[in-house]
Amino acid sequence: KRSFHLVIPNSKLMQEVIMNWDYTNGFITFPDILVGIRYAADPAQTQKVLRQAVLNVANVLKTPPPIVRLEEFGPSGYIFMIRAYISSEKTLEQWIIASEVRLSIVKYLHDHNIEIAFPVRVVRMMGESKEHQYLNPNGSSKGSINSSKGDDLPGEEFPKL
Repeated sequence: KRSFHLVIPNSKLMQEVIMNWDYTNGFITFPDILVGIRYAADPAQTQKVLRQAVLNVANVLKTPPPIVRLEEFGPSGYIFMIRAYISSEKTLEQWIIASEVRLSIVKYLHDHNIEIAFPVRVVRMMGESKEHQYLNPNGSSKGSINSSKGDDLPGEEFPKL
């Protein structure tokens, strides 16, 4: 929305009726949603699925269309930004609608076998020279792999040796 300042003298406020002629588009957007997707996913297909998920929510406007874009390459996967528009009459419901959009995203990603990225931590144990221990986010072991092979890709499960 355009923003500008208008100075009105106090004497005018006390003597005259002030009319607010503010222009409104009739729609607003809730805060952008960022979602990380594993690098194993096809980004073009992911973008289409995310757009479908957003448009599936009843209170999201079709015009203007939602924006779904590949925002950046994160440490654990692609980061997509989702911006959707809702009627300005739904301003007080924007957080509920944003939650509905997030739930729809989770469902659509699951239905299309697209995984949300999670952080991967590589922990090297003292005294170990060639082994890396891979841990999932809750701290349990995923197995280990010999780092000299060069095939230790973050986010992948490895067999126990």
